[in-house]
Amino acid sequence: MINRELQPLLIECNAKPLLISTHKLYNMLEVLRLPTKIKTKLEKDDFKVVGHLGEGAFGEVSKVVYIETGIEYAMKKIGKEDLDDEAVERLQNEIEHQAVLSGLPYICSIWGVFEDKYYIYIVQELCGKELYKLSRNKSYWESITLAEKIKWFHQLVIAIDSCHKAGIVHLDIKTENVLIDKNGDIKLIDF
Repeated sequence: MINRELQPLLIECNAKPLLISTHKLYNMLEVLRLPTKIKTKLEKDDFKVVGHLGEGAFGEVSKVVYIETGIEYAMKKIGKEDLDDEAVERLQNEIEHQAVLSGLPYICSIWGVFEDKYYIYIVQELCGKELYKLSRNKSYWESITLAEKIKWFHQLVIAIDSCHKAGIVHLDIKTENVLIDKNGDIKLIDF
């Protein structure tokens, strides 16, 4: 649910119903309410896969380069056939929430969303490594100062506060959904 303070951000969005049946998934993006800053006129061939980043709740995540600019992104590839109606609704909420929150401090920005017959692709800022994996590396974790850990906690509080001010509740806050970027700052993911 998005609060009324953000309505001006959504004026340019289409206002079609959110949930659609899985047998109509081919045109899933038609029902999303996305700000116009989110690119949707993309194709898989616009990107070159340069690495594998991992597996997400809905599908695999790859490191890609947008061929036109050479900029690197993370791209989630989600199989449509694996989505039931509940998963479709969760995915639509994730895309819309992340789109509204894009550009806010300590939140991973979404750059584009597109689909083909079998997959939905979410292109987002390339953020770094999971806090979970970093914390499991004992020598790395012990090298991080208490001041740095307190900074990350403070940034996480700011990110959560930004979500709440937007009327969005992140229901899955855990170290796997907190990334550390190249500047040493956190990025909250997976809405």
